[in-house]
Amino acid sequence: MNAALIRSVLLGACLAAAMALGAGLRPQIAYVPNAAPVDLQQMVPVSFAGWSTEDTQSAGFSADIQAEIDKIYGQVLDRTYVDRLGHRVMLSIAYGKDQESGSQLHRPEFCYEAQGFAISDARNGTMAIGHGEVPVRRMIARLGPRIEPVTYWMTVGSRATLPGISRKLVQLSYGLTGVVPDGLLVRVSSIDASADDAYHVQERFVGDLVAALDATGRARLTGGAGI
Repeated sequence: MNAALIRSVLLGACLAAAMALGAGLRPQIAYVPNAAPVDLQQMVPVSFAGWSTEDTQSAGFSADIQAEIDKIYGQVLDRTYVDRLGHRVMLSIAYGKDQESGSQLHRPEFCYEAQGFAISDARNGTMAIGHGEVPVRRMIARLGPRIEPVTYWMTVGSRATLPGISRKLVQLSYGLTGVVPDGLLVRVSSIDASADDAYHVQERFVGDLVAALDATGRARLTGGAGI
């Protein structure tokens, strides 16, 4: 058995043991990061730094998928922004109050695939925001001639994370303290045959958005990275 495999087995065993321990410590305290409740419509400005919202609704998911999304999340903000050069970025933010139950935030891949999109070139990275950076997942969603590069990340409580083991460990850390964390899913995408161009515009858009938020909004959106 090689060293990499041994490390994987040990990590899996430790994670399983930690989850078993956490299961016996059911969270009792709701996580409240701010004195005021989360209000995505108020938190995110409709215009900032040369970006403004279009009157038309953002190109979102089909009605049945959207209905399921609305059941899972307490709030969903869905807007399309355009800048003076005509770049369009679709922004979707979903807020979930309880990230320890079956209502936890779902990966965008699932919603895209449910609509017939093919997902490719998925990879993890980071995005520079303010004075820090957030972990992000980038991927390309294709449906016929439509090519939609996507960037997204999640927050659990006050920490930015990605789905998988990283998110499980963050959830576990809250569970061990008896806290039920809330969370956000932040997704930006654009229709562009050039993924590199799309990601560049998306990063500029997110940087402009974070800079336009107040300190509370920046902390909520980035897990503290943009402060």
